[in-house]
Amino acid sequence: PIATLGEALAAEPGVLVQQSTYGQVSPFLRGLTGYQVLNLVDGIRFNNSTFRSGPNQYLAFLEPNQARRVEALLGPTGVQYGSDSLGGTINVITSQPEFSSGGGARTMHGDFFAGGASADLSTVGSGRVSAAGEKVFCLIGASGRKHNDLRSGGGYDSRNVFHRFFAMPLADVRDLLGSRQQDTGFRQYGFETRLALRPRDGHLLSFNYERGVQDQVRGYKDLLGGLGRLQSDFDPQVLNWFYARYEKQSLGFLDSLTGTFSLNSQVDGS
Repeated sequence: PIATLGEALAAEPGVLVQQSTYGQVSPFLRGLTGYQVLNLVDGIRFNNSTFRSGPNQYLAFLEPNQARRVEALLGPTGVQYGSDSLGGTINVITSQPEFSSGGGARTMHGDFFAGGASADLSTVGSGRVSAAGEKVFCLIGASGRKHNDLRSGGGYDSRNVFHRFFAMPLADVRDLLGSRQQDTGFRQYGFETRLALRPRDGHLLSFNYERGVQDQVRGYKDLLGGLGRLQSDFDPQVLNWFYARYEKQSLGFLDSLTGTFSLNSQVDGS
C-alpha cells in the first residue's frame, strides 16, 4: 500500500525517490528530476517548463489507485518524447476502454479495493464500475486514503532536530515526543470518469477526467525533522486533469493518426 504514486518506482534500479515529506515524491532518473524528467499520463505531457528544476511534488497529485500501471524509461528519450526527457520518462497508464464483442452484448464490471498499514495507521479504499457495449464504454470511480503520522524504524527518528542539533540520544527523543514523526500524516482522495466511443471499426473517440486532492500535507523538512519551523503547510494541493483523444487506424500510408486535446489545472499552495 504505497502512499504516493512515485513510490511505485522506489525499488527500481537507476531510480531514486526523493521525499521531503510523506505526502510528496520526486523521482530521480539517472540523477535528474524536476522538468528534466518527463512525466506523462496516458502518453500526454503532465509536467512542463513552469515546473521548477529541482525536486517537486506534482506526481503525487495523481491518486495511486487511479493508475493501472507506471512505466519508467531511463536515459534520454528526446527522439520519442521531447527534448526535456534528459533523465528519462515516467508514463502513468490509467484505465483503458474495453469494449464488448459479439452482437451488441452489454457487459458490466466492478472492482473494490480496501487496505491498511500499521507503520502509518493508514486506511485506503477505492471503487470502480464500468459498462461496455460494442460501440460505447463508460467508467466511473472514486478513491480515498488517510495516512496518519509515520512511525520510523523502531520508533527512532534520526532526522529529528533534537538529535541532530542538540545531540539528544534517539531513545530520549522517542521518550519525549513518541515513536511517530510529527505531522507527517495526510489525506488524499480522487475521482475519475471515462467515456469512449467506437462509431466504426478503426475509429476511437475517448474523454477522460481525473481529479485529485491532498489535504493536511506538511513539509517534514520544515518540522522537527528539518529546520524546526512552525509553519510548513502545503494547502491546497489540487489536480484537475482532462483530455479528449481521437484515434484512427490505417489511414492511407499511415498506420495510425491520433489527435489529443488536454487540460491540466494544478493548485499548489504553501
